[in-house]
Amino acid sequence: MDNNNLHQLIDKYLQGTISAEEKEHLLLWYRQQQDQEGIWELEPGETEPEVGARMKANIWKNMEAAPVRKRLYWPYAAVAATLLLASFVVFMRNKSVQPEQQVAFSKSEGTANRFVLLPDSSRVVLRAGSKLSYPTTFDKETREVSLEGEAYFDITHKDRQPFIIHTGDIKTTVLGTAFTIRHPLGSKQIEVLVERGKVRVEDEKQVFATLVADQKIDIREPQSKPTVETINTASALIWKKQDMAFDAVAFGDLAKNLEKRYAVKVHFMNPDLQNCPVSGKFTGSETIEEVLLNICATRNAAYHKTADGVYEIQGTGCP
Repeated sequence: MDNNNLHQLIDKYLQGTISAEEKEHLLLWYRQQQDQEGIWELEPGETEPEVGARMKANIWKNMEAAPVRKRLYWPYAAVAATLLLASFVVFMRNKSVQPEQQVAFSKSEGTANRFVLLPDSSRVVLRAGSKLSYPTTFDKETREVSLEGEAYFDITHKDRQPFIIHTGDIKTTVLGTAFTIRHPLGSKQIEVLVERGKVRVEDEKQVFATLVADQKIDIREPQSKPTVETINTASALIWKKQDMAFDAVAFGDLAKNLEKRYAVKVHFMNPDLQNCPVSGKFTGSETIEEVLLNICATRNAAYHKTADGVYEIQGTGCP
């Protein structure tokens, strides 16, 4: 049972509107999850003691309302009460706070970039020393993330769900697709550069600019109105291709770099394949699957992703 269905059943239980079939389904789930923690979401402004008291009162209300002739229901209800008040007194969080993912790595870890695939399939290339925070799912009216440092974004277009990047007090709303933002840690300077598409840059008081392809804005003082510059994005964005152009590099060495960039594990089914030279040239915003598909093709090899998320490379060694 997924969390959405679970929460719906729990809400019905607490409101006294749950059917006998739904109640049986809920209790069956508890019996199957005895060694795990469930998730209960607090209503806005509600405290843990309050929700606990509400649950307890409803449990006893349901027990007292049980028909006397169904004597076997009493131990069953007692088990339900124990489950609801013990194993179900669980991990609580407010509905207004979404679970958040965070990708952060310091320059001490090296200068290699980090690739991030967002929940909506948007792509981000994060530069060393940067931090990106985003929800585990984009289930609100807007898709919002926070950035410290520098990142390249290639955003999946959704007409009814705008994508917004927060950098300090500045908000960048995506009206197109590909662009970069630079917001040095501890600095008020924010630079936005558009490769293609269109973005709007603003704060709470004013819209600074709407940028299109090959335009850049550099905001140093939020109180001022900065000018928009025309630039050569190809040269300005060369950093995102770092380490993604290689010639006759050992497949094993490349795999180690890919593991760091994409935060994955790569395993060679045939160890001899690790010594084979591979070559390739990428833009830097490709997924790990797109990179492996192309590289494996040059060595007549193939990859397979296991249930554990490991990318297994299969193929013969080189002559």
